[in-house]
Parts: sequence; structure tokens; C-alpha cells
Amino acid sequence: MTTNHSRKQYQPEDESNVTKERVCLTIDKELYKQFRQVSDKYMQPKSAIVENAIHRYVQSKIWETDIL
Repeated sequence: MTTNHSRKQYQPEDESNVTKERVCLTIDKELYKQFRQVSDKYMQPKSAIVENAIHRYVQSKIWETDIL
């Protein structure tokens, strides 16, 4: 697999309003295929699903450390 490093990174004009960051993740090919099919079926943006899953994961870890 090759990466296209020739693309210019997006630079917003006003960085004070930027609340999100573009990231690159590696995921199993078959899992991504299933993920794409499910997100298309329920018409949900993939980025929102991933962001919510990460948020739940982080909150669960924060909750665990608060109890201990």
C-alpha cells in the first residue's frame, strides 16, 4: 500500500475555530468493508461513528480511573 504524500495539507484561514483534526488509521480490510456497508445502510457518516466510538472508549477509561 502506498501513501500519497504529494497532497498539500489543509490549512484553514482562521485556526482559532478549528476543533477537529484529520487523522489516518489502519484497520483490517474485511472489517473496513463491513463498516462501510453498515454505515452506508444506516446513512451515517463514518467519521461520526469513529469519533463516537473513540469518545466512549476514552470516557470508559476515565471513569475506571476515577473509581480506583
